[in-house]
Amino acid sequence: MKIGEGREQERTETESVQELPTQGIPLRELRKRLRLTQAEADERAGHGKGWAERIERQELGKLGTGTLAAYLAALGYRLELVAVREGERFRIG
Repeated sequence: MKIGEGREQERTETESVQELPTQGIPLRELRKRLRLTQAEADERAGHGKGWAERIERQELGKLGTGTLAAYLAALGYRLELVAVREGERFRIG
């Protein structure tokens, strides 16, 4: 079976999601869109003071997927990984 076969529904779901700017969006902007303070994000995630601030200051490439997923979950988002190649997009997992 070819990779991606039978994934038309997933591809459609991914394409219907609001596309973010190609350069990415700072994590703090996601939080600010929800009008949350860093302290509120800390509390939602069950972490101590300064947790959200430390995450927001790090380069995205240096964050582990678990940490990033926990931060996003505190904001009400979920982390999805998408593989992209030559016009194809597939959600992983």
